[in-house]
Amino acid sequence: MTIPKPVPALFPSRAERGRLEGWLTQQLQEALTRVQAGPVTPSIDIPRFRAELEAMDFEQPRALEEVLSWSIERMEHGIVQMSNPRYFGLFNPGASFPAQCADRIIGAFNPQLASSASSPMPVALESYLIRAVARRAAMGANATGHFATGGSEANYTALICALTAAHPGFAQDGARALPGAPRFYTSRECHIAWLKIAHQAGVGRAALRLIDTDGGGRMDPAALARAIAEDRAAGAVPVMVVATAAPPAAA
Repeated sequence: MTIPKPVPALFPSRAERGRLEGWLTQQLQEALTRVQAGPVTPSIDIPRFRAELEAMDFEQPRALEEVLSWSIERMEHGIVQMSNPRYFGLFNPGASFPAQCADRIIGAFNPQLASSASSPMPVALESYLIRAVARRAAMGANATGHFATGGSEANYTALICALTAAHPGFAQDGARALPGAPRFYTSRECHIAWLKIAHQAGVGRAALRLIDTDGGGRMDPAALARAIAEDRAAGAVPVMVVATAAPPAAA
């Protein structure tokens, strides 16, 4: 890999930036070719990599090309390669080329979606796309929401909405506004993130009730009904049941 001369500035000239962008595009194309012909699973030596990190001195600047080349090489060997044609996972799909282009645009403009005053166009665009997705899912014209960074954030948002719906005082006073300890219910085969979500939301991990399944990955309705009845009898407040998707039974 040929590394051009170092660029000391964080904000290079237009000409130098164009050269660097062309160089980086070429390096990524070459890396993708190697990734597609190589292994799917990580092959990096993690103990050696950690030792390498420990030896880094952030007080000593390094050339941008050197850092970018280092990063590309480590990414080639340090992750599951979703762009490899032998990768068949569904949870993390390979990045499409339009998505990569979109990332470059976002990286260049760095919009702040926390405020419609600073980023009116991106905020309006997000709102429109959410409504469009809601229509495709037959959720109605009044459906709203926001894009999440992943499943944990989305599920955390769902729990906050359920707690808010359970008592009008939750937004102001938190879980102490409820007349009893909050409870919510998921399958025993749920993602472990639900425990962290209960902790993060401030209701405590004891708020989560794990419900038995029927052996086919589906929550047992009778077990769920018993758990809700037990909690109500003990003075707890059920706020949410987390649906569990399971594949259809074989014909």
